[in-house]
Amino acid sequence: MPQQQQGTDPAMTSLRITTALLGTALALNAFSTHAQTGPAPVSPPGGLSDCASLPALDARQAALRSTGPLAPESAPTKPELRTELLAMRDSDQQARAAASESARANGGRPEQNLVLQIFATDHENLLRFREIIEQDGFPNAAQVGRDGVAAAFILAQHADSDRDLQTRVLKLAQPLAVKGEIAPQDLAQLTDRVRIGEGKPQVYGSQFYPLGGINHPQPIENARSVDTRRSKAGLIPLRDYGCIMQQAYGFPVDLKPHEQIVGTR
Repeated sequence: MPQQQQGTDPAMTSLRITTALLGTALALNAFSTHAQTGPAPVSPPGGLSDCASLPALDARQAALRSTGPLAPESAPTKPELRTELLAMRDSDQQARAAASESARANGGRPEQNLVLQIFATDHENLLRFREIIEQDGFPNAAQVGRDGVAAAFILAQHADSDRDLQTRVLKLAQPLAVKGEIAPQDLAQLTDRVRIGEGKPQVYGSQFYPLGGINHPQPIENARSVDTRRSKAGLIPLRDYGCIMQQAYGFPVDLKPHEQIVGTR
């Protein structure tokens, strides 16, 4: 999400807030907060058609994740830090779940107070997360368990107001990813966020932006081969990912890259 500048008008701020929700929150939910049951999904005007159901798509993505629970004999050496990271993750996810539910009920437009709660939660979490990184570096599974590592990664992904911190975490995470302590899907998500923050095209197509009432991927490097890269990272195809976003928020998705749409205006 573009960083907010001083003097930004309320309408633009609202657009950017909605962008943060539509483009990133869903993919980072640690829980099945958006699971739905019932009849087959109805495609909104201008959106993707013939999508599988949301539970089916969630199941496809969950089956690709490579990390599992920490072995019982490997008790975390920093249990208090693990507990704190999990609590911060829970507050992050609860705020996003509430806004997601509101968005589905309101045609992709969540209630403003719920969106503001996301920003307030992110700000509070960032202050503490920054302290943790400065003092101890990025935690590993031996210290906080794999669930603690995953929680820390969620916090890093939502630290958009501190791009330097995100870049630092991405570098620190590389060795952990090699060891299998970080799911490749999570590393791919943060890679895209860092690249977008640097003004570069994303690699995996995980970051979206709304334009004219329709959600489009932000610029993608070598877009034609994006699904090959997504597959290697353990991600479902971009179309399935778009179907998840569309159903979760009730907001139409078009997979034409954002820069192509901008270029026609």
